[in-house]
Amino acid sequence: RVGWCITPQLFTGKYRSIHDQMVVMSPHPMQIATVTYLNLPNEYFQSELPKRYLGRVDKLRDALLEVGFEVSRPQGAYYIFADFRNVLKLKDMDPREAAMYMMK
Repeated sequence: RVGWCITPQLFTGKYRSIHDQMVVMSPHPMQIATVTYLNLPNEYFQSELPKRYLGRVDKLRDALLEVGFEVSRPQGAYYIFADFRNVLKLKDMDPREAAMYMMK
């Protein structure tokens, strides 16, 4: 996967240090949590977890729709693609400008 993190230069070094720790090695508490997670019953993964994700996705989707984003309901995923071009305050901005405005 490819991702981006936009941060003031003041925080870049610290962010990279944290990122390295999270990616290069797995902290011990995360290893314990992973074992616990993997020992959950199949029912949790087949029923409970999808319901939780779907509830969160629906809540975010509804909020985005309410303020003017065009959003389709994800199928087979938990992340959302939202088009900002009909949002009143963002419609005249390019994608970068819109992203920077939303971060403020």
